[in-house]
Amino acid sequence: MIKCLNSLLVFILVVVLFTALTSKIPILGIRSFVVSSGSMQPALPVGSVLFIRPALIYSVGDIISFKNSSGSVVTHRIVGKSIQTPENIYRVAGDANPQPDSALISQSEIIGRSFSHLPVLGRVAGFTQSRLGFLTLLLIPTFLFITRQTVEIICEIQKVRAAI
Repeated sequence: MIKCLNSLLVFILVVVLFTALTSKIPILGIRSFVVSSGSMQPALPVGSVLFIRPALIYSVGDIISFKNSSGSVVTHRIVGKSIQTPENIYRVAGDANPQPDSALISQSEIIGRSFSHLPVLGRVAGFTQSRLGFLTLLLIPTFLFITRQTVEIICEIQKVRAAI
């Protein structure tokens, strides 16, 4: 039971750390973003963390993240492609939107293609940015570590007593 709990805690910490790092800097080309609007539902629920990486070729049907004209990161699906020189041009749309976006996207504006997402993790990430969330993120692992250490000490004391 304790080994299972340890493994779960390590896994959760690795995922949270990886997500936090890739939200700021790419690691092996991988970046992460929190889905903040419903334009890509049901494929990408609001509050999901989306993982992307750059690709050499983008195709119709790919979910991509790109910077729009105001500099915001947007994640939509490619619904049309025009092969041009010096770079390809793409028409994109949110799955929940009735019409494609009016602006066309050039290949150089694309940050990357989605390869995975974790539902709900973005909501957790948002919560951890609050004071209560940060304290919770700090206190729960600390409490679990202290509890684990206490259980191990009790087990060792019982082994010593049994040997006497």
